[in-house]
Amino acid sequence: MSEKENPVCIYCNSKKVIPIFYGYPTSKDYQEYEKGNLKFGETLVFGPKPNWHCKKCGRSF
Repeated sequence: MSEKENPVCIYCNSKKVIPIFYGYPTSKDYQEYEKGNLKFGETLVFGPKPNWHCKKCGRSF
């Protein structure tokens, strides 16, 4: 995961935003997922997809 700061949710202004991971996850990715720091997207990605997920309102953007 990147060390850059996560954005604020565009729907509810929450700072509880985590990145969405697309592709085949590694064991480190699973650890971050289990900690609640990462959301898994699809393995195969076709077209534009959201990069962020808000843990407060549940929406992705």
